Amino acid sequence: SIHVGLQAPDSVVRRLMATPDYRDAVETQPYQPGSVLHGGRRRESLEAFTRVLRENGHAFGSVRLESSIDSLRNLAMLDFQLIPGPFVRVGEIQVSGNASVSQAYIIRQSGIENGEPFRLSNLERARETLASHPLVEGSAIEVSESSSGQAVDLRIVVRERPLRSIEVTGGVGTEDILRIRSVWQHRNVNGRAHLVSAAARVSFIEQQLSGEYFIPYVFNNRSSYVFTPFVEHVFGPRKAYEIFRGGFRHSVIHRASAAFNSTFTHEISRNQQLDGRREIRLPDSLRNYNVSAFSVTANYSQGIGEGQGWEAAALAEISSPFGLTPYRYFKARANLSRYASLDSRHSVSARIQAGGIVQVDGDSLPPNIRFYTGGTQTVRGWGRQVLGPKRAVFVADSVLGPQFDRYVPLGGRMVFAASVEARRDLTGLRVADLGAAAFIDAGQVWNSFDDLKRRPVRFALGFGIRYRSPIGPVQLDLAWKVNPSDQDLNRYQGVDYGSPWNRFGLHLRIGGVR
Repeated sequence: SIHVGLQAPDSVVRRLMATPDYRDAVETQPYQPGSVLHGGRRRESLEAFTRVLRENGHAFGSVRLESSIDSLRNLAMLDFQLIPGPFVRVGEIQVSGNASVSQAYIIRQSGIENGEPFRLSNLERARETLASHPLVEGSAIEVSESSSGQAVDLRIVVRERPLRSIEVTGGVGTEDILRIRSVWQHRNVNGRAHLVSAAARVSFIEQQLSGEYFIPYVFNNRSSYVFTPFVEHVFGPRKAYEIFRGGFRHSVIHRASAAFNSTFTHEISRNQQLDGRREIRLPDSLRNYNVSAFSVTANYSQGIGEGQGWEAAALAEISSPFGLTPYRYFKARANLSRYASLDSRHSVSARIQAGGIVQVDGDSLPPNIRFYTGGTQTVRGWGRQVLGPKRAVFVADSVLGPQFDRYVPLGGRMVFAASVEARRDLTGLRVADLGAAAFIDAGQVWNSFDDLKRRPVRFALGFGIRYRSPIGPVQLDLAWKVNPSDQDLNRYQGVDYGSPWNRFGLHLRIGGVR
C-alpha cells in the first residue's frame, strides 16, 4: 500500500492536493500498488513529490519516505510525508557575468519578476530562454533563502559569447559536390543585444549572400524579430533551369517552449528564370516575375538529442493578396519523423512528408514554388529532386535533326515521401562511431488528383554506412529502384538511352552546413 501525507495546515493541504501537479505525481510516480519494489526508483519518486512542492511556492520543502516490509506476504507499505515549509516569493534578483548588457536586460530576458510566487518551472523556462539568446553561451540560476524566510533571492549567472565571430563550415557530397558557408556575427551592435550578421553560402548548385538583423525581444522574452535581405543563384535538378533571385524576409519567431516554436514570415523577391540551356529564351512572363507570400511554420522536437523522440514540422503559405505577385496560390506541407533506440546497438527511424498546392488561377507555377522529391534526404533511389513527372530535352543535329538528350524533372503540386531505416552499431569492428543502415524509401510527385492513378508511388531499397568522423557526419548510401518508370531509366519511345546504373542511386554526404 502507498500513503501520501502532508505535514502542513489544512489550508495548505487543500491547496496542494487540488493542484494538477499533485495528482500527476501520485498517479505517475514509479511506486504504484502492485508494482515491484525497486530501490533504484526511490530517488525518482522523491523527486516527483519534491517537484510538487517547488512548483507551488514551497522552494525549501522536503519529502521523506518510510517503508515497512511484510516478508510473509511479500508486501511493502510505503509512507510519503511531504513537508512544504513556508510559501515563498521571489525576492532580490542579481546578475553576474554580464559584460556588455545591463543587469536589467538579463532579468527582463529571463522572464522572472520580483514578487512572483516561486515556481521551479519558471526557473527552468528562464534558463531555456537565456540559452537560446545569441549573446548568451551558458547560464545558471542560484537560489538562496532571504533573511526574512518568506522569499528566495535569485542570482542569474551568465556567460557571454564573444561579441564578434566568424564561422566557416563545409562539406562534400554527390549532390552539391562541395559546399562552404561562412558567417560573420556582431552580437551586441547597439548595446541592446541586437545581432547583425552576414553570411555567404557556396556550392555547385547554389550560391547565396544574405544579411540578418535580429531583435531578440519583441512582445515578450519568447518572441523575436528578424529582417533578412538576400540574393541567390540556384540551379534546378539536372540544371533544368536556373534562377537568380533577390529580396527580403520579415519574420516574427515565437518559442513556446524548448520543444516547440513557430514563425510568421513575409517574403518578397524579384526572380529571373533561365532555361538550363541558355540558348533557349523563355517568354518574359516566365523569365521575370515577383513572388510575394505570407507563411506560418511550426516546429516540434522532443528527445532527439537522446536518440529517441519525435520531430514534426508544418508549413502553410499563401501568396500575397496585394497584387505584388502574378501567382495566386495556397501551399501546405507537413513532415513527421520518429527516432527510437531498440537497444544499445540497434535503432530505427521513420519519416513521412506530404504537401499540396492549390492554385487560384492560371495553370503554371515557377519552379521555386513547386514540389520536388528524390535525393540524399528523401527517396534515395533517385537523384536530387528528379523523382516525378519529367519532360524530354533534345539537342540539335544538323543531319539527323533533334536528338533525345535527357529527361529533366518538372515538379508538381502534390508530393509524398516516406522512409524507414534500421541502423546497427558496428563497434565490434573496432572502429568507433561506425554503423550500418538498411532502408526502404517511397515517394512521388503529382500535378493533379487525376495523376494519382496514372503515376504510382515509387519505391527504393538500399543500405548504407554511417560514421561520426572528427570533421562531421559521413553518410554513404546505395539504393535500388524497385519500380522505376521508363523516364527514370532514360528510355525514350522504346529506345534505351540509359545504362544499368540508372537503376541505382548512390549518395555521399560528408560534413554539414546549416
